[in-house]
Amino acid sequence: MRSACPAPGDVGGTLESPPAEDGTPQGPSLVDSRYLRDLELDIAFAFPAFFDYAAEHMGREVANGVETFKLGVTLPLGVRMTYFIDTGSHLPVRVEADVTVDGTEYHPGRAFSDYEDRGGMIYPRTVTYWWMRNEVETAVVESVEVDVALADDRFRIPAGIM
Repeated sequence: MRSACPAPGDVGGTLESPPAEDGTPQGPSLVDSRYLRDLELDIAFAFPAFFDYAAEHMGREVANGVETFKLGVTLPLGVRMTYFIDTGSHLPVRVEADVTVDGTEYHPGRAFSDYEDRGGMIYPRTVTYWWMRNEVETAVVESVEVDVALADDRFRIPAGIM
């Protein structure tokens, strides 16, 4: 008998998918099971996995010019995340991943800087990204919306999708 709620790593989805080629908006959809590890990785970059999974303290290290605590977390689908947390502010400075794709190891990461208080929450204003080919991109956050109202049905899996 299958439980009503899938186990972590069994299923993932998006609230909105990219528009169809003709521009038609797409609603919720399930992520192909081959890409669940990618989804898990994306989530671990945005939300520190050490809040949900056991972390290994790996000492202190200077990252981006800041003294940090280094924490390692292995995610359920096998990706290894390393978080560099500022020893003074306790904010993430850098996050790196070790992931194998089709037999090749990659080390994508994110660096966070210019933290600002936005609506009582502290967010990084600048995020630098790198992925497979060491291409580096930087994003500057211009606005943050806090406590945006979303209907409960936005988080329900639509009938017939599973």
